[in-house]
Amino acid sequence: MAALPISLWFLIAGVVLLDFAIQAIHVTSQSLIFASDAEARSRLVGAYMVFYSLGSACGAFSSTLAYAHGGWISVCLLGAGLGFAGLTLACLEKPEAYRANSNSIHGLQTSGQPESEQPQS
Repeated sequence: MAALPISLWFLIAGVVLLDFAIQAIHVTSQSLIFASDAEARSRLVGAYMVFYSLGSACGAFSSTLAYAHGGWISVCLLGAGLGFAGLTLACLEKPEAYRANSNSIHGLQTSGQPESEQPQS
C-alpha cells in the first residue's frame, strides 16, 4: 500500500501512452487507405473498421480467458506472444513487396521517379 501513490502515476502514464499509440496507428492506417484509389476508399475504410472491431473483440475475449485461467501472468504472456507473432510476421515480409506497395501509394513507379517525370514512350 505504501507504493500506491507512485504506482498509480505509472499506471496513468502507461494508459496515456497506449492511447497515443493506438491513435497513431489509426491515423497511419487511415492515411494509407486515403492515399489509395478514390473509388475504393469507403469500402477500404469499412473493411478496416470491421476487422479492427473484430480484432478488439477477439483480444478482449482471449485476455478474459487468459485471466480466468492464469491471472495477470497469463494475460501478459498472451500479449507478449501476440506482439512477438506480429513482429515475426513483419520481419518475414518481403522488402521488395513493401517497397513496391509504398511506391504505388506515393505515386511512384518502380524506377523511383514520380509518374509525371517518367519518360513517355
